[in-house]
Parts: sequence; structure tokens; C-alpha cells
Amino acid sequence: FDAETPLVDKLDPDATPILAVMIAGDQPVGELTRFADDVVKERLQRVMGVGSVSRVGGREREVRVWLDGARLRAYGLTADDVVQALRAEHAEIPGGRLETGGRTAEFAFKTRGEVESVAEFGELVIAWREGTGPVRVRDVARVEDGLEDERTYAELDGVPGVSLLVRRQSGRNTVEVARAVVAEVDALRRDAPPGVRIEVAQDVSRFIETSVRDVASDMVLGGILAIAVTAAFLLSGRATLIVSAAIPASVIGSFFLFYAAGFTLNILTLMALSVSTGILVDDAIVVLENVHRHLEQGESPMEAALHGTAAALFVPLLLLLALALAGLATRRNVEYRYEDLAPHV
Repeated sequence: FDAETPLVDKLDPDATPILAVMIAGDQPVGELTRFADDVVKERLQRVMGVGSVSRVGGREREVRVWLDGARLRAYGLTADDVVQALRAEHAEIPGGRLETGGRTAEFAFKTRGEVESVAEFGELVIAWREGTGPVRVRDVARVEDGLEDERTYAELDGVPGVSLLVRRQSGRNTVEVARAVVAEVDALRRDAPPGVRIEVAQDVSRFIETSVRDVASDMVLGGILAIAVTAAFLLSGRATLIVSAAIPASVIGSFFLFYAAGFTLNILTLMALSVSTGILVDDAIVVLENVHRHLEQGESPMEAALHGTAAALFVPLLLLLALALAGLATRRNVEYRYEDLAPHV
């Protein structure tokens, strides 16, 4: 089979929606759409940190002109003639400017040519015919006040509605923006018309907060287990105290480095913190056990600390170095392969 034309898309994680706000109720979809666009969307866009709000579902008001083919042929007109008449007659164009004496002031004018009601569309003139006078839109078409075609769809608990997708500004904290939007949604519920429901159907910040809680509980559990293992196997109060102080001190130091480097709590930093906590717990137990063994062999505390630490950390450091080199080599290999597959223009 022949390969199809390759498609290259640029994806920005900041462009993905962080919240989906649903508006549904027993009102017509046109009224729900107007309420979502004119009230809910406008207020959500003013929330600090919100980058954009896009609508999914709903149908805006649309004036439809249904042409009658037989009447068009009778008047010698085409559909393009009607389109051109609507574009020319239903428009507001600049009307020039007015300068006062001495050019001390200048006023701009515009021609108000847009119709103000659906009935006025039927009075627009398409062409002039000798003997019959003007041919209007109502003579060859039926004007209807309707809704646009349904291209997207959204529903809440089986009730058709409108969904608003909220995106944050680049670099803003997802949890902070989501909390501000949820607070504004609570205020909108109080101002909503009777029978209209406003719900947060999707909230990415919940997964982030859950991940933070899971990492915190895992770190606490890992620290407790490390202290329990040290106390059970080494039977040393000093060693247990060292582990009890080293683990929280290292975690707190990591958060200080996060703050100094400008990092935020996201998926990557949480994964790094989880892995580093596990390595810290493992290495702490191995080092303490090795130092304790050297002490039992009669070495002084200083010698036992030097010999035990050097022997216990050599293999873990060598393993971490090997993993880092393997990851770097894999990345270069992947980049090289993709460079071979990339289209050249």
C-alpha cells in the first residue's frame, strides 16, 4: 500500500481545556445558547488566569431565506442575485466625516443599512423590472427566524445543553485557575434563570489534587515503614532517630529547591519526588545497615561511617549513572530515527 500524506500537528499542553462547564435546562436550546454566550462565557472569561472559553453544542439564532425556484425563474433571477442583494442591502458602511469650521472637531458618520427585524429582510430589493417595479426578497423567497445547523452536541444527564470549555493562560497554575472558575460557577448558579442547571462536568485539577494527596500519603507511608524496618532490624535508637530526621529533612529540602528553581507541583515533578523518596528510603536503610555492621566489627564510628557509606552507595550511584546514560542514548536514538522519517521540503 502507498503511504498517505504525513500530518504534522503541534500540540501545546497549555491549550487543553482544564474545565468543562455544562448549561442545561428545560428552556429552548436557542435561549440556553444566548445565556451561555452572553452571561456565562463573559463572566468566565473575566476570571483571573483564564485564557479562553470555547463553546460546544448549542445553536445560535440564524435567519434563513428559503428560495422558491419557480418564482426565481418567473422573474429571471438566480440564487446568486438574492445573495448579492442581501450582502449589499444588509450592511453598515462608513458614511464619511464632518469637519467643523477651523477644523477644531471632526465627526465620523456611518450609513445604517442593516435591517432591524426579520420582516424587513423580505422588503429588501433584489432587482427592478419595467412595468412591475421592484422585485423584493419576499416575492421569491420565504424568510424564517430559525437556528443554525447543529454541528456539535452536548448534554447533561440526558438533557441537551451547552458545554463551555475553559482553558488557562500559559504558565498559570491549573489548580488555582480551576478553583477560581468553580467559585464563579457557584455565583452563576445563584443568578441563573429558573430551570437552568450549571454544573462542572470535567475538572482536571481534581486529578492533580488526587496525585498530590497520593504522593504525600506514599511519602508518609514510606517514611513510617523505613523507620519501622530500621528499628526492627538494627535495634538501635540512634539509627532510628537518624532515619526519622533524614527523610523529612530531605523532602522539605526538595520543596525548597522546587521553589528556588520555579518548579510547580505537576505530573513530572511529582513523579520525580516519588522516585527520589523511594531511592532515599532504600539508600538510608542500606547505608545504616552497612555502617551498623562495620560498628559490630569493631571499627570506630568515623571509620564505620566512611567505609559503610562508600561501599553502600557505590552500587546505587553506578546504577543511576547507567540508567541516565541509557535514557540519553535512547533519546538520541529516537531523535535520529524520527529525523530519518521526517519529510524534507
